Amino acid sequence: MFTSMQAPPSSPPTRQEVLEQLHDIKASGKVTGQKFKILECVTRMKLDGRENEIKELTIATDALGRPGNFDSKIDPVVRVQVGKLREQLAAYYKAVEKWRIRVKIDIPVGRYVPTFTYPDPAERFSAAATAALQSAQLAADRLTLSSFQTALDRLDEILRAYPEHPYVLAVKADVHILRAMHGMPPWKEMAEAEKLAQRAVDLAPELWQAQNVYGCVQAIFRRWDAAREAFARATKARLDDGPVHFFYAWFLASQGQFDAAIGLTEKAVNSTKGYYGGAAPANAIIRSDLAFIQISSGRLKEATATLESAIADFPDFYPLHAYHAILLEARDDAAMAAKALTRAKLKWSESAAMWGTKALFYGLAGRRLRARFELARLMLVKKIRYVPASQIIIGLVGVGQHRKAIRWMRQMAQDRDPFFIWLGCYPFLRHVAEDPVCKDEFFSLLDELGLKWYWARRS
Repeated sequence: MFTSMQAPPSSPPTRQEVLEQLHDIKASGKVTGQKFKILECVTRMKLDGRENEIKELTIATDALGRPGNFDSKIDPVVRVQVGKLREQLAAYYKAVEKWRIRVKIDIPVGRYVPTFTYPDPAERFSAAATAALQSAQLAADRLTLSSFQTALDRLDEILRAYPEHPYVLAVKADVHILRAMHGMPPWKEMAEAEKLAQRAVDLAPELWQAQNVYGCVQAIFRRWDAAREAFARATKARLDDGPVHFFYAWFLASQGQFDAAIGLTEKAVNSTKGYYGGAAPANAIIRSDLAFIQISSGRLKEATATLESAIADFPDFYPLHAYHAILLEARDDAAMAAKALTRAKLKWSESAAMWGTKALFYGLAGRRLRARFELARLMLVKKIRYVPASQIIIGLVGVGQHRKAIRWMRQMAQDRDPFFIWLGCYPFLRHVAEDPVCKDEFFSLLDELGLKWYWARRS
């Protein structure tokens, strides 16, 4: 159990805390050029006990390299740059997650001597809560229903101590969206995600994680303009030294903006920070996301290289094998796809994301009897528990029942299944898009849903 909120420390921030915060401000890219030189200069002077020396002439000579005969009455450069510095500091504090701020460094109006203060303790976490948050994120990265529940349990522990923390509410909304993608009834999960995302945005409209998950929710509810606006706000608010969240990259891919989606995800692969702005998540999940977007864009050669190296490094991470199977089918090798799928070690109870894939690959490989058996088993399970429409669609494509698959696509969107926004990017749906009997119906449905058909081989 986490400790309760405590009053701010009675002692002033330490030198190390101030310098660490100065480093973070520089890394953010929000305070630049001469403005940062001034901030660093006056900060170090105060830390060194030279507060009485912090004047226009000292700043001009020490920070800006002006000559010793500098006259502030003639040249207002210090006043101008310090004014801009205050604006950039305000932008930094607005963009950064407030609970990450160790020390607030300010330049009060009318003075050049900086102040160092601790932030409001209500905006900070205890060490235990920080550890629980990292544990929740690592659990969510495993992409199984049991690990999502673990993540929710950790987040709920934090929320009992910090009930209205927007960052934690945003991460919890993320987890509910992921549960909707992996077999939990999506209308329930998305209703909860929408409530949490709205609350996070209301509490902290400047928080990019809140705007990001809000944008994802809006897309899944087909409020496309609202989604674009939220993602734009998230991009504007996000600090420059961390990767974007995968929801945004996947959204870009669903809109056919593959270059941007791939570029952002490639940056995430090499980042020391994670999708949420904290510690980097498992490299396996980022590389699997990159492979998925490469496959969705038809860049099969690039996806092959990504998957082969990732599988060598993370042989037990099931999405890599699932995406490898999809890649092989996209290269017209459904038989090898079915074989590759057997390497994805995943229990039925852990995720529904692969329930229909055997019917798909066996059917496209010509083993129609086995494919029909797999689809029949899926429909039997449906009488007992929820089966995602997306998995039924996959099975129907495998046995060649494209018209039925289209009807289930409409159901998929009505259910708020997050996977529906990529209906224009799945390579196996080319069999529907190229079917002369029902392709017009397929394209009409995409148009009705606000989507387009993008998939084509581009390697």
